Amino acid sequence: GFERVGKSPILQAKQQLELNEFLIGLNLEDEIIKGLTRERYNEIMQLAKLYVDRVLGTYISLNEDIDGGRHAWRFIVVHPYTTKADVEELIVDLEKTVARLVVGDPELEAEINAVIEREKGWID
Repeated sequence: GFERVGKSPILQAKQQLELNEFLIGLNLEDEIIKGLTRERYNEIMQLAKLYVDRVLGTYISLNEDIDGGRHAWRFIVVHPYTTKADVEELIVDLEKTVARLVVGDPELEAEINAVIEREKGWID
């Protein structure tokens, strides 16, 4: 996972790999991502986390204010049945979701907001 994130044009590791975990943020070298306000960056991180978790079914946690006030996802691989294909699928899902949110995909945001509304009280 760490090596795959290192090759991503959209995602970026925010720390060195530690045993079985690392933090993932958005790649600030990307011109569009670099232009996001900190608030929009954090909103995209939250929306993408909810979408991947609640719609696509892969849990990833969100840590707030990690990278200069920006959020990061904490990626931990501890399940003995997690495969490289599972990790690749999560990274691809994050890349696709972030790419849609960065350009302002109203359909995706509406879908995520519907999940938020439906699951009020359950979503952290």
